[in-house]
Amino acid sequence: MLVLELKVPPFPLLATVGHTLWPPGIVHARRQFDVFDIIICVSGTLYMEENGIQYEIKKGMVLVLEPGKMHRGYRPTDTNTEVYWIHFEYPLLSKPVLVDKNNWQQPLLNRTDQDTEAPPGMVDIPKFTGIDFRTVVPLLKEMIKVHSILSAYRSYELQILFGRFLIEIQSSMKKSSPQA
Repeated sequence: MLVLELKVPPFPLLATVGHTLWPPGIVHARRQFDVFDIIICVSGTLYMEENGIQYEIKKGMVLVLEPGKMHRGYRPTDTNTEVYWIHFEYPLLSKPVLVDKNNWQQPLLNRTDQDTEAPPGMVDIPKFTGIDFRTVVPLLKEMIKVHSILSAYRSYELQILFGRFLIEIQSSMKKSSPQA
């Protein structure tokens, strides 16, 4: 499975989160962002293209659009299509790598209770896969709620919810993998 492999820290930072219900006949706009764009389909099908590669994002699927790549809808929605999206940035100190991963084993780090530096970490975000949206939709709803009443003091809370979301899609991806 293709995953975006992000070394942490630095941590991915949420810019915005949104939700929409599109009636039949809507085509996603043609755009190019300098941030990642995660699209989660809850119902219907969204037809997206990124740099010439077409994706049918069906119910329970997620697609991550990459910064600097052109994306657009290549066909109108056929039915009511409900989607959530998240725009996030990742500091350029460590560029994410798109890798084909099929082994989820994680060797233990040699750490002690006397360490004075944060341990290295990794987050794998699936490029395009099915997920258990029943676990992520409540998080998405909470993120939208916090985003709608965002203040400088609530911003950290929103980032923590985004971190939980990433852990959830990473776990869902690993559970559905034949190598899990």
